[in-house]
Amino acid sequence: MEAKVKNKKIVNNTIMLMIFNITKIIMPFITLPYLTRVLTTDTYGVVTYAKTVMTYMQIFVDFGFVLSATKDIVNTKGDKEKMATVIGDTMIARVILGLLGFVIVLILCLALPILRANILYTILSYTVVFLSIFLMDFLFRGIERMHVITIRFIVMKTISTVLTFFFIKNDSDILWIPILDILSSGVAIALVFWEIKKMKVGIKFTK
Repeated sequence: MEAKVKNKKIVNNTIMLMIFNITKIIMPFITLPYLTRVLTTDTYGVVTYAKTVMTYMQIFVDFGFVLSATKDIVNTKGDKEKMATVIGDTMIARVILGLLGFVIVLILCLALPILRANILYTILSYTVVFLSIFLMDFLFRGIERMHVITIRFIVMKTISTVLTFFFIKNDSDILWIPILDILSSGVAIALVFWEIKKMKVGIKFTK
């Protein structure tokens, strides 16, 4: 009976992971044709350049915690006190990395003309990266609840994708791109903390 339940959980998590990856691929293809139509080549170049920089900044802020912190969560063996400490310590470490990343972004803005000319857009784009600190994928991977990550991601991307068609009409609306991502990230974070509250897991920090 226990083996049957475990196998069912593995199947469910695998399906959710597949849905997550498919959604991750499909969503950009929905907005890409629209953005290339309403934005000029130069403005779309700025969007693409900033996204590339933010991809590297996301790797820096993540710093492998999706693996190491997931392992730490698994090692707690369901002990909510230990789990709370892993969550708290990981969050603090990532916040420090996030603040350091912000300094790096400011330096890049001074060094690279394209970012300097679009500094507000760049900072808003980095805000999305910083907010990812609070999404806590490592926790839900560690407790094998992939549906939380998948549902959160779908809600997040659906909000930003749908609102893109309403708010972005030309080059003057470029700031709406990161603003909508910030809004959708806020909703996703709220869903994450609601899920953690349901699990009755707190957040503690090592003294």
